[in-house]
Amino acid sequence: MAWSQVSAHRWERPGDGLENYTIFTKLQLELDMPASEVELRYEQPQIATVHSGTTKYYEVPNDTALQAWIASTVITSAAANADDLYTTITPITQATLYYLPASFQLVLRTPHDTVDGIGVLRLLDRLLSILVSSPAEKITFGDEPSRLAPTLREILGVAEQPTPEEWEKIMALYKPYMDHAPGIGPVSDLGNRPAGRSQHARLNIPTRTTEAIIQACKAKGITVTSAVHAAYIQTIKKHADPDHPSCHYVNTAQFNLRPYLPKHGAQYTASLGYTLFPVHLESPTSFDQTTQALNRFYRTTFANDPIPRDANPSSLGIIENNMQRSYGTDRVIVRDFMIGVDVVMGMNMLFMFTFQDQLQLVYSFNDAYHEPEHILQYLQGTVTVLTEELLAN
Repeated sequence: MAWSQVSAHRWERPGDGLENYTIFTKLQLELDMPASEVELRYEQPQIATVHSGTTKYYEVPNDTALQAWIASTVITSAAANADDLYTTITPITQATLYYLPASFQLVLRTPHDTVDGIGVLRLLDRLLSILVSSPAEKITFGDEPSRLAPTLREILGVAEQPTPEEWEKIMALYKPYMDHAPGIGPVSDLGNRPAGRSQHARLNIPTRTTEAIIQACKAKGITVTSAVHAAYIQTIKKHADPDHPSCHYVNTAQFNLRPYLPKHGAQYTASLGYTLFPVHLESPTSFDQTTQALNRFYRTTFANDPIPRDANPSSLGIIENNMQRSYGTDRVIVRDFMIGVDVVMGMNMLFMFTFQDQLQLVYSFNDAYHEPEHILQYLQGTVTVLTEELLAN
């Protein structure tokens, strides 16, 4: 899985399974945007990698190739806003940046196998820092492949094929998931019709309510992630598919491993740093019982309570831990932030995070399989459960 040089200007490694997902992020900005993407590429060459079949490759650019890359991946759009842009954009092969002068918005789309959610935040943070900095001295490409991000498998020294003992542990770990999937879930037309359009539903919780929820969670000794996840499960139970009854909740949570990885500093911002772990709850009854079970899961699955990310639901935590509200003494002010993923095969994502002291929920889905009004009901139901269970007394 390591990068290897196959010619004077080309580097390759095998793919790692996330090539079919695209992350969508939006910022609303007040800025004068200089051309800083070349510097970002030089620092983070991973953003210019391309997938071909089962191989991922990077090519050191000459001047002509660099200008072609800028033309295809740095786009000034006439769209009124990011929502309008999203209805017209097409699949991408590389990280692509869109600037929308009409709304002062910046949209970053990137293949998920290039960067994860935390990585996107840090990548945007670095881009905005470059925007307000003095221009870099002349950049000469050629040494940047040394900064291509290693894979988790390479960092951790994991063999390409597990041993029989490791395989047995993996199967035991995922057995409840395989035995009970898909488990509790809403009505879906997945498998009955072709994919439609990927959409995102969003719900912001007011600042005072957010603060009250945070304080209530602290008083109970639980994380906000556990509480929101439990509220979502309680909501989904009310909308469960009657044709597929189940008393089991099964899913895969994803844990941020970046704090434990020696090679995941600023040099490897554009990278993947998480791992999957199965979640199984049998007969999740009350909100309190579900919250406590999830709280134990999130706190004890890995040492020192790492922040879970990209679970379904998926927590990005406090956005300001990875991206500032302003840059360059308020030369660039971030007014809004949103993240989602393109959903094609029906694996919905519920993102949760706080930005500017507001808890925000973003639900990514495909409108061929779910009605938008139903998705909004799930979001509203989740907030209702949270407020009734945590703030009613």
